[in-house]
Amino acid sequence: MLVECGCYGCRRRKTYLASDLVEYLHPQSEVGELWPAGCPYCKTGANWWERYRYPTNDDVVNKTIIRRLKGWTKTARWANVPYEAPAPKEPQVPPGKFPFGFV
Repeated sequence: MLVECGCYGCRRRKTYLASDLVEYLHPQSEVGELWPAGCPYCKTGANWWERYRYPTNDDVVNKTIIRRLKGWTKTARWANVPYEAPAPKEPQVPPGKFPFGFV
């Protein structure tokens, strides 16, 4: 899931992965209350908005830039990277069964 944040005043917009924000913020935080003070750049709360959405194929094709949690020093370090779809998982074979119906 992606979390989009933006400010109508300074026209800045950032997109985050929700899984990264869970590491950075409290896990019980709700979208709309992530940054209660508003825009971190122009310091206004009246023009600030937050919303969540699911990734689409357009995000992969257009390489939507998202903010990823890069690591921790004394504070969190963030990096702008293109969005990539998660790799498909391999099918799991139950124990004692042969794959593809072979006996």
